[in-house]
Amino acid sequence: MAKVEAVIFDMDGLMFDTEVLYYEASKAVAKKNDLTYTWEFHEKYIGISDEEFHKAIHLKYETKQAETLINESGKALLEHVEINGLRKKKGLLELLDYLESNSIKKIVASSSIKSLVTLFLEKEQLSHYFDAIIGGDEVSRAKPSPEIYEKAWKKVAIPKEKNACVRGFA
Repeated sequence: MAKVEAVIFDMDGLMFDTEVLYYEASKAVAKKNDLTYTWEFHEKYIGISDEEFHKAIHLKYETKQAETLINESGKALLEHVEINGLRKKKGLLELLDYLESNSIKKIVASSSIKSLVTLFLEKEQLSHYFDAIIGGDEVSRAKPSPEIYEKAWKKVAIPKEKNACVRGFA
């Protein structure tokens, strides 16, 4: 096996405990608008692009309801993060420090849009650890397609054989 020169990180569920935050924000907005929003529905879309999730919302709800749920949930999530911050996963800082001390490049490749990934990293003062960020809005095919990983290793000019990928699991 080749020496690892770069590690590609997923964000949601791996670096930060965000999946429950996304669910709670959507559930609160749905309740406020007399809509039903369940964990069973939500968990089907964990790890996919925002675009695909929004399509599913539009299929489940009428257009106005869908737009309200999408827009207000995003605002509720950002407000929560601004006030409370994010919960970093146990061991994240130690892993980042280890990789940093061994001159191993670090990339975030997330299904979330790049501006949200950047905001979360800045909010938690982690931006300086990463050599590159790839958001779901920068690729045409969402995970599990390898496109986002291909873009990540090309961005740091490390051959794919020398990359390791760390992903969260639902």
